[in-house]
Amino acid sequence: MRHILVIDDEDGIRKIVSLALSRHGITVTEAATGEAGLAMALTSQLDAIIVDLRLPDISGVEVAAHYQSQGGTAPVILLSASDELEAMAKHPAITRSLSKPFTLSRLWSTVQGTLTAKTHGVTGPKTQTLH
Repeated sequence: MRHILVIDDEDGIRKIVSLALSRHGITVTEAATGEAGLAMALTSQLDAIIVDLRLPDISGVEVAAHYQSQGGTAPVILLSASDELEAMAKHPAITRSLSKPFTLSRLWSTVQGTLTAKTHGVTGPKTQTLH
């Protein structure tokens, strides 16, 4: 079974993402802060991480960068409603990005594409910004 960590300070976003992904048979772990999410990421076997750009303690990009610098290999999907999303998604620690608000079908296609690429070792553009 696939395991995804969702890091977002908005309870509603975490719950929606968790419910949507669990309907596809994915186990979801949730964190409300970057530091808590990073600690979970570093101690879990994950297939992907979904992280909000703007968190109350550290940014989603910082979470991704620290995770990778500590040897983490799960792909990271960056979420944001911010105009900064496109620029921040170019960071090498970010695999894909997804703009808020998003539809559940867009969320699933982004996650599915990320998991498929990881499974098959597909190389290509490191960042794919989806609106």
